[in-house]
Amino acid sequence: MPAGSGPTDPDDYIGQKRAVDTRLAILQQGARLFSAKGFDGCSTREIAAAAGVSHANVRYHFGDKETLWLKVIQHLIAEAYQGREIIADIKSGSSIAHDFREHTRNAIRYYAYHPELPRMILFENLTNSDRLDKIKSVMSEAYEQRFESIRVMQEAGVIKDIDTRLLNEIVEGALAYKFVLSSDIDRSDTEELDRLIDEFTDVIVQLVQNET
Repeated sequence: MPAGSGPTDPDDYIGQKRAVDTRLAILQQGARLFSAKGFDGCSTREIAAAAGVSHANVRYHFGDKETLWLKVIQHLIAEAYQGREIIADIKSGSSIAHDFREHTRNAIRYYAYHPELPRMILFENLTNSDRLDKIKSVMSEAYEQRFESIRVMQEAGVIKDIDTRLLNEIVEGALAYKFVLSSDIDRSDTEELDRLIDEFTDVIVQLVQNET
C-alpha cells in the first residue's frame, strides 16, 4: 500500500478505529481518575476497568503507568490550548478586537467543564513529586504560545500592557479558585455553570481589555 494512503480493507479500517477509540477511552478515564485520586491513588487496572478495556490494552497502548499519566497531561493540554488560533486571527487582520470576549470565554469554559488538568497539576504540587519537572517540560511550549498570544494582543491594542506572566498567573489563579477548587460547582447544572462562566468572563475582559 502506498505511503500515506489509508486502509483499503474494511476490517483494517474497523481495527484502526477501534484502536483509536480504545486509546481515547483510556485517556479520558485516566484524566478522570488521576485528577480525582492523584498518581498514587489509582492503578492502571482501575483505569482499564473504568474505560471498559483489558489491562493488556492499557499496557499495549501506553506501556507503564507513568507514561500513561504523561500522555493524559499531553492530551489535556492539546484539548485546552487555543493560543495559535488567536495569534492567527490577529495576524490575518480578523475582528479579534471585537471577538476577544468569545476567545476568553471559550478558554474559561473549557476549564470550567474540564478541571482535570489543573487538578492533576495540583496533586503533583502538593506531593512535590519528581513528575513536576515533566509537567513543566510538557507545558513550556504551550505557555510560550500563550504568552505570545498575549503579546500579540497587546501589540494590536486589544488588551492592556500588563506583564504577560503575571497576567497569566492572575487569571489561572482566579480560574482555579472559582472552577477547580470550589465545592459549590455543580457541572450537571449547565445553565448555572454557563451563567458563572459568562460572569467570570465579563470580569476578566473588563480588567484587561482596552476601551474601544
